[in-house]
Amino acid sequence: MKYLTFLVCLLPVSAESLRYSINWASGLSLGEATLRADKGKEAWDFEVTMDASIPGFALRETLDGVLALPDLAGAVAEARAAALPDPRQAALKRKIAEIRARVPASSNAA
Repeated sequence: MKYLTFLVCLLPVSAESLRYSINWASGLSLGEATLRADKGKEAWDFEVTMDASIPGFALRETLDGVLALPDLAGAVAEARAAALPDPRQAALKRKIAEIRARVPASSNAA
């Protein structure tokens, strides 16, 4: 769930796939990354794929997950409304705990 915050920033309306080309500062290609999100009737399906190479090493990684929270946009709006200028973000932490409690246990495995 700690990556949920990152994925929520990329939240599409229904389905979206974003492709990125990753380059070194010199302009040489490091690899590619793809972010995909699909909204089903009762769950969101997220996938992050990265294919990169550093001299001497190749890195290929795919992360895939399902979040059974059909109103993710509503949950994000609730969390944003709870985010106050409090440096400890106590209200936001409570709201996130409430949202997590609404997610069925089978999809809440971290």
